[in-house]
Amino acid sequence: MIEQSWRHGLLDAYGEANCFARLKAGHDKGERNRGRQTQARIGLVAVLLLLTTLPCLAQEAGDAAHGERVFQYCFACHSVDPNEKAQLQGPSLTHIIGRPAASLKGFDYSDAMKQRGAAGLVWTAATLDTYIADPQSVVPGTRMAAVPVRDAKDRADLIAYLAKSGAWRP
Repeated sequence: MIEQSWRHGLLDAYGEANCFARLKAGHDKGERNRGRQTQARIGLVAVLLLLTTLPCLAQEAGDAAHGERVFQYCFACHSVDPNEKAQLQGPSLTHIIGRPAASLKGFDYSDAMKQRGAAGLVWTAATLDTYIADPQSVVPGTRMAAVPVRDAKDRADLIAYLAKSGAWRP
């Protein structure tokens, strides 16, 4: 019996009866530590799951190199050159991340864009993503007449390219 119990890992240094009494009373430190380890593992798994889903919820990190190619659709009306002197149909997109809507001095925004800017619209990755996908849903009455970018990866890549110029500095 003792030999069989040892094989199954039921005995410790205190002997068979003591081992069962300690387990019943909940005084086995090994069992408590295993419980804590299990809780720690569950917590770690929860944190890892949260970290892996947050980018999907917020904004996928994009490929700025591909975003530069996607920007060619925008290039006729917009620039990302901070020294651009030409008067284009659209405002400069340099330092767009964090910029309040309709706040670039010297550009004639539509009344709809001015109203949304006055209401507190700020160009974050999330608002840009929504705007690029469907401009009229974010700013009804906007003058932007470009074809919306429907592909989520293309939008993420485009936003990554625009973000390379840095965040808005008033």
